[in-house]
Amino acid sequence: MTMDHISSHKFIVRGSCPDQAGIVSRITTCLYENGLNIEEAAQFNDQPSGYFFFRIVCSCTSPTLCPNFRPDFERVATSLAMDWGIYPLEQKTRTLLMVSKSDHCLNDILYRWQNKLLPIDITAVISNHDTHRAQVEAKGLPFLYLPVSAENRAAQELAIQKVIADTASELIVLARYMQVLSDDMSRMYHGRIINIHH
Repeated sequence: MTMDHISSHKFIVRGSCPDQAGIVSRITTCLYENGLNIEEAAQFNDQPSGYFFFRIVCSCTSPTLCPNFRPDFERVATSLAMDWGIYPLEQKTRTLLMVSKSDHCLNDILYRWQNKLLPIDITAVISNHDTHRAQVEAKGLPFLYLPVSAENRAAQELAIQKVIADTASELIVLARYMQVLSDDMSRMYHGRIINIHH
């Protein structure tokens, strides 16, 4: 039987760990030994933090993973002090967008979301300016105007944290959000914030 006749199920494996030699080899060997085929892979070493990050799209012929994969990968992950996760490619990430005045990053994300090119569910859009309200609400998305100043920064971040909790947002995308988050806020959502400017 050719691969064309086999139903393929796709998963994402993602993780981060202290950088060291042999990480990719150990990950890919575990995937191969459990019957998973790598279709896409991205990885990078963040030299300032000394951490290695990866995201792999893999496929198998079963809707559920080989029964030994999770314990096998857990052993690899534990030996590398890795934070990792696996989920179906079709699973959408609940995503909160934050934006300031410039809208090119927001426009790009909204376009990709609307055309089903990004596997996300947008929970809300927060801005420290009210300029994008009509654009966001026209797409049926909640828009929250949370202005910020030196005097109200702590209160504004508490309001953001409430929105994140109330919407069960898993990912926060700073889509050219031109405010620096506090150290406390950055620590609280470590690994869940993406900052994009282009």
